[in-house]
Amino acid sequence: IERHPVIAALVQDGIERGQRADWFAALSLTLLTNSATDQLKAMDPHSVDVIYIDPMYPHRKKSALVKKDMQILRDVVGPDEDSATLLPPSTAIAKKRVVVKRPCYANTLTTRKPDLHYRGKNSRYDVYLTHNSA
Repeated sequence: IERHPVIAALVQDGIERGQRADWFAALSLTLLTNSATDQLKAMDPHSVDVIYIDPMYPHRKKSALVKKDMQILRDVVGPDEDSATLLPPSTAIAKKRVVVKRPCYANTLTTRKPDLHYRGKNSRYDVYLTHNSA
């Protein structure tokens, strides 16, 4: 789900390019151009296995600027002020888990403690198990 039309067009282009590879074409991917908050409200509970949330990273406290491409992306998209509202409806909809990508330096998306963490060099994946599986 992507709400910004420019980013949605870039994602759609990536999906179309990916379809050239058999392994990618076998994936069941659908891009929805909508507000994630609105889309999640319209979805049936337990209708997907996993939800992956990749919000815009919060501003860093370091004096060095982020890479130029990310500066441009931030300028196009604007601030991400509502990403914390996505976790509660996501955990109601996902059958198995919700994964949230965060920078290592950032707090969790909400006050809810993740069940698992996977840490990389610059990013962390917070995993919230939903216990919704039938």
